[in-house]
Amino acid sequence: MKIIEEGYLKKSIEKFNIFIKENEDFETFFENSLNLDIKSLQKESFKDDVKFFDEISFIFSVVASIIARPHLLNKQDEIIVRSALAPRLDNESFRKTVKDTKLWKQHGNERIPEYVYYNEYNDLLRIYENIFIVMLVDILSHELDLYNTFYSSLVKTYDKNNSLSISSDYSLRALNKINRLIKKTKFIKATRFYKEIKRGGASLKEVHASNILINDRLYNYCYKFYKKMTAYNDNYERVSDIRTYYFSLMLKALRKENFKVVSYTKFGLNKEEKLEAKKLMLENSDFNITFSFDDYDKLIYVVENKYANQKVCREKHLLTFISNYNFDTVDPIENKGYKTQEAINLWRLFYLDKFVIANKQFMLEEDLANKYVFDKLRVTLADRKFYKENCPSCKSDYYDPMTSTFIRCPVCKSEYTFYTKNKKNYLWFIKLRQID
Repeated sequence: MKIIEEGYLKKSIEKFNIFIKENEDFETFFENSLNLDIKSLQKESFKDDVKFFDEISFIFSVVASIIARPHLLNKQDEIIVRSALAPRLDNESFRKTVKDTKLWKQHGNERIPEYVYYNEYNDLLRIYENIFIVMLVDILSHELDLYNTFYSSLVKTYDKNNSLSISSDYSLRALNKINRLIKKTKFIKATRFYKEIKRGGASLKEVHASNILINDRLYNYCYKFYKKMTAYNDNYERVSDIRTYYFSLMLKALRKENFKVVSYTKFGLNKEEKLEAKKLMLENSDFNITFSFDDYDKLIYVVENKYANQKVCREKHLLTFISNYNFDTVDPIENKGYKTQEAINLWRLFYLDKFVIANKQFMLEEDLANKYVFDKLRVTLADRKFYKENCPSCKSDYYDPMTSTFIRCPVCKSEYTFYTKNKKNYLWFIKLRQID
């Protein structure tokens, strides 16, 4: 996730936590869920991008000023040097030299010091505050790489139906700003200041307000900017909040479709103020569905069709939530009986079995949540004879002897079954693999 997106996610979860405390049991929460105000993180963060680029540009100019005149640590080292190279001895160095007979040498009738103790003073660049500055540069460099990837993909995929109404001209202007900022990072990374500090590592587990970060105007600009943009300290908190955010959208969607609460085992905030959910069962006239959280980043979704053949009426699905833009980091779980395994981030839904993105065009989070939930509940009136040789998803022609209780398309990998309700024939997509 981009930094701005994380900030808006944090605010959304704070609102969610207030709402859940006012509606503690699941039945009340679900009944009132349409009153929960959940804004699109995509929209909220997108409108602030240009402002954020300007802030980064200002911070880079501040960093350039710091590099020109950084704070240094004046370090004292006691060394032994030839007496001719020591212009002046302080009292302590003189006393130590007098006592150390090994440093003295006989010259005629006199003994004189050939070597002396001497205090050498060095200015050290690698101090806590300068390590922080280099760490901040690295964070912003990584952020700009994310923006570059994001806006490049917008230019490639934009069309008139884009739900964000992002014009390609706007995306190109944003890319120009990003590229200028990337050039500034390259300039900073080429300096002696950056290279010397980076050589020893530039990572801090936590950033604390030192005297320099508070009292030096330039360092303080950077410190305040860092504190403002840092919403999460670890991926556990970030991903669990993404799951809560999407799950609340799913519940709202189901509430709109008149699902009702049947039962639940656990629902509420834990001591870390993170949502826990176990066996939340909802139903409508055709389906029973159950949700459970697994680990910190997974949602188990069980769908039961009340009218389908008993062998295929109940299927289990797994959704994994991630905070980055790279689905290569997610692997399917073997032999767990999941009909589908998918992954979702703020912008995309991903089919792990086909290793493809489910939505070619960008969709708002609400639409992604709806797509995930209702693709498993997709039912339509259908003529069984017609779909003997035509896939209802990808429309490909193929032959199937129709001897099994469900049909799997060899082309798109969709799976579906037929059932009868009120003397009418229906088709239910057990696994839909239609690409937008």
